[in-house]
Amino acid sequence: MEPIETERLIIRRMRDDDLRDFLEYESDSEHTRYLSRRAYTGDQARDFIATEPFYSMTRRAGDTLYLSGFGPVDDDLNVVGADIGEQTRFTMDAIRRTLQGQGATMAQLVRVNVFLLEIEDRDGFNSAYMEFFDGAPMPTRRLVGAGDMYKQILVEIDGIAWLGN
Repeated sequence: MEPIETERLIIRRMRDDDLRDFLEYESDSEHTRYLSRRAYTGDQARDFIATEPFYSMTRRAGDTLYLSGFGPVDDDLNVVGADIGEQTRFTMDAIRRTLQGQGATMAQLVRVNVFLLEIEDRDGFNSAYMEFFDGAPMPTRRLVGAGDMYKQILVEIDGIAWLGN
């Protein structure tokens, strides 16, 4: 089907069955780049899954990039990692690659909200989390013991990055 343009956002119309397999958004540099259940290769950043088409995984407004909740879930919606360290590394790597896809680094991440299934995992989370900053300024952070998470994942992280000068 032909794309429908609506205020800088092109949504490819598909049958409901197709929508479950692949959903893609295209836009200009100030809005969502894409949302897909498939991975890009080469210089493009990997797409990350939004399990439902009700939100965007990233949204740029001016020089600010908003990141929806990233978790340790692969393209087939399987949980990746057996413990908090492995799940945190997978999640933080997804965030790092998303930032790189926007020409940014972890140093530009200014705020994160961390949700842990069990607050007792805090030390294991912190240990893996710190591996991703390598001397960069740390973002401000809130860490919450959530108690109930999608597929019982152990960690979910959302954030805000400043892409300006």
